Amino acid sequence: MSNKYSGRRHFICSEGECFDGTSVLLEVDFDNNSLKSAIDQMADYHQIKIPESDFEGRFDACLQLIAHAIYSFLATEMFRPKDYSKTIRDYVGSLEGFPYLDGTEGIKVASYEFDIVIEPKDICVQEW
Repeated sequence: MSNKYSGRRHFICSEGECFDGTSVLLEVDFDNNSLKSAIDQMADYHQIKIPESDFEGRFDACLQLIAHAIYSFLATEMFRPKDYSKTIRDYVGSLEGFPYLDGTEGIKVASYEFDIVIEPKDICVQEW
């Protein structure tokens, strides 16, 4: 495995258009023995068409799915009060085919910033 996929590494998930100012930092422990199994299970569940021998490709594809799940959660949370009833870990972990992001399977949410302001650019109101 390359150095990119060894030791403890951080991956930041961000989206600069609708969620500007929001980011989630994931910590991945490539030395965790459960990580490869979690990635293989997730890749198989989501029918990722990358061979099992290509861990890097499967990992990257799964991380992209995890990022989409995180932003799906954040999109629902932006309309709730600030005292969130669910954490990102709980939400992603409750989805079928996703690992619980507490580090037991090698991936955890290290930190997140949630700053979203909805500022419509141009709202048109006219008689119908």
